Amino acid sequence: MPFKIGQEVMVPMRGLCEIVDVKVETILDQTIGFVHLKPRSGDSLVKMPVKQLEEQGVRSLVSEEEILSALEPSEEVEDLCDVNFIDRIERWTHVLRDGDYGVRVQVLREMRLVEKKSELSKQEKALQKKTRLAARREIETVLETSAAAAGRRLNLAL
Repeated sequence: MPFKIGQEVMVPMRGLCEIVDVKVETILDQTIGFVHLKPRSGDSLVKMPVKQLEEQGVRSLVSEEEILSALEPSEEVEDLCDVNFIDRIERWTHVLRDGDYGVRVQVLREMRLVEKKSELSKQEKALQKKTRLAARREIETVLETSAAAAGRRLNLAL
C-alpha cells in the first residue's frame, strides 16, 4: 500500500481525508486489509478495503504544478445539455473515480455549461457542491492558501 497513517489523500466521492488507521480483519474466513479514512469535514470514519483504493480513485494530493495546470483556461468543454441528468451523473461519477485532479476541474466546467444552458437536477447540484468543495480544499491544502483564495482561483478556472 503506497499510503501511510497520517497522510492526507483525496477520495473522489468524499473529498480530502486523512488515513487514521490500517487494519487487517477476517470476514467469512477471508483476511482483508482495511484503510480507515477520516474526511476533513465531519466526524465520520470511512472503512475501505485496501484492494479497492485504486479502483475508487483514492490518490495522494497532487503537486502544485498539477493544480496550476488544471486551473489553466480550457476551451474544450463537452456540452452535455442534451444528455439526461441520470446519464450525466453516471458519467461524472465514473470520471471522478479516475482520481485525476484535472478531471475534477473538467467535470465542474461541464456542470457549469449545463447550468448556463438549462438547469442542473437536485442530484447534480449536490454532486457539484461536493466536487467544488473537494477541488477547493485540495487547492487550499496544496497551495497553502486560504479557503477564499482557493475558491477564487477555482472560480476563475471555471
